[in-house]
Amino acid sequence: MKRLRAATTILGALALFGCNVAPYTFPENGPREDLHAINATRVDVKTEFRYLPSFTSYVFPVGEYVPIRSDTRGTYYESPRGILVQATTGPFLVRGGIYRANNEAQSYPFSLYVFMPGMGLTQLPLHNMWGLNLNEKIECVPPYVFK
Repeated sequence: MKRLRAATTILGALALFGCNVAPYTFPENGPREDLHAINATRVDVKTEFRYLPSFTSYVFPVGEYVPIRSDTRGTYYESPRGILVQATTGPFLVRGGIYRANNEAQSYPFSLYVFMPGMGLTQLPLHNMWGLNLNEKIECVPPYVFK
């Protein structure tokens, strides 16, 4: 009985760990045609990368993220191909991109944003993590150095 319980625990941990380190492939969809810039600022993702703030990971494709909407607090830069969400239930593609706050003195002025089916807008702080140097992956106009 103890061996069965230990084996079940190990397999469960491997399944959770495997969901986040498994190789990913971004769908070969073309760039969206309906993105219209509202100003001349830009966020350019130079290298595709995976952001892993929890058990769910988010894949950012290469391309120019276009400013599509702004409010008094910041600007929304839409991904040209969407954001690939890798959840424990499997991968799926959603609209989303990078939000840049006007107040760059705050701890994390950049956020990931996605429009999740049935949940609406979700935002998570975007910052350097172990093994992920955003300064090598993202260029901004106006410039910014990620912490």
